[in-house]
Amino acid sequence: MNGDDAQWEDTDAWEDTEAPLPVQYHLELYEPNSALDVLLSVRTVTPLGPFTRGDLINLDSVSLGRSPGQILRVVSVEHILWIIDGSHVGEKVCVFTVAVADEAGQRRF
Repeated sequence: MNGDDAQWEDTDAWEDTEAPLPVQYHLELYEPNSALDVLLSVRTVTPLGPFTRGDLINLDSVSLGRSPGQILRVVSVEHILWIIDGSHVGEKVCVFTVAVADEAGQRRF
C-alpha cells in the first residue's frame, strides 16, 4: 500500500459520520406582479426542475380558477435554504411572475 492509500485504511473513521439529512423541496409560485400573494404552493421530497427568468408556465391543467389561455412568464427566482439539525434540509424556490397572453409569439423558437 502506498502513501496515497493510507487515508482509507482506518474504516472506523466512517462510523462517526452522520447520515445525510433528508431534503424537503418547496415551490411557491406567486401571483403575477406580486411578491406576497402565493398562487400555488407545493412540497415534495423529489427535486423539481429548475425555473429560470423567461420561462413560461402554463397552469391550464391546474384548478386555480384562472382564465384559460393565460400563461405566466418567470421574471425572478429566489432560493431559500435552511437546515433543522437532526431533522431535514429545506429548499424553497420562490418563483415571481407576470401574466402574458398564450400566443405563439410568446414562445421563442
